[in-house]
Amino acid sequence: MDDHELPDDGDIETRRAAITRLGEQLRELTHVMVSTEMPTDVLDEATETLRALTGTLGAKTRGLHEVPSVDDFDAGIRMFNAGSGPANPTAPPVVARMVDGRVIGRATVGLAHEGHFTLAHGGILAVLLDDVLGRTVIAHATAPSMTAGLELRYRKPVPLHTPLVITGELVGIEGRRVTVRGTICAEAEPDVVLTEADALFVQLREDQMVTMFGSTTGAGAGVAQASET
Repeated sequence: MDDHELPDDGDIETRRAAITRLGEQLRELTHVMVSTEMPTDVLDEATETLRALTGTLGAKTRGLHEVPSVDDFDAGIRMFNAGSGPANPTAPPVVARMVDGRVIGRATVGLAHEGHFTLAHGGILAVLLDDVLGRTVIAHATAPSMTAGLELRYRKPVPLHTPLVITGELVGIEGRRVTVRGTICAEAEPDVVLTEADALFVQLREDQMVTMFGSTTGAGAGVAQASET
């Protein structure tokens, strides 16, 4: 997209709502696709339909270093974030809020993120925890930070299609180092920890932000881009 301008078909909120609807539909399609047992000819027909849709959506795209037109880093809006982006079809997505100094996230893992049969893949659990712990750091740190270490302990299997609660809390801040811990529990059994994690985040220096994100273009680019965790 040239000059990072919105298409002239509506305001930013209208566009965010539209891209969210598209992401939700693609997310639903993904979960259906990994469970379908339709005949081969139907699969081939669906492939051609999706190929045409890919061409339609791909006719105008942003570059790798261009901030999405629907994002607002200052407001914490990341529409395509891998963990919590409502428009990202691969995201669960996590919905989080602050409660008494902790970040409480909620999500449900579907069949597209299956590991062993009927159970969530360990990798998606890491995504959930990293997202919530990153939000925890943002709430307490004084500078944009990035994950330096994430240690998970899988205490019990996490079932699919089960509402989950992901909790993040601050352990301490020492210089640029921020330590946090988190847990995943089933909403129906909040006292039973399924997965737990300890993480270290490092607050970035200004020169590091320039080195990593200096080529980013668009609204909220540069330093704001480093808010990604």
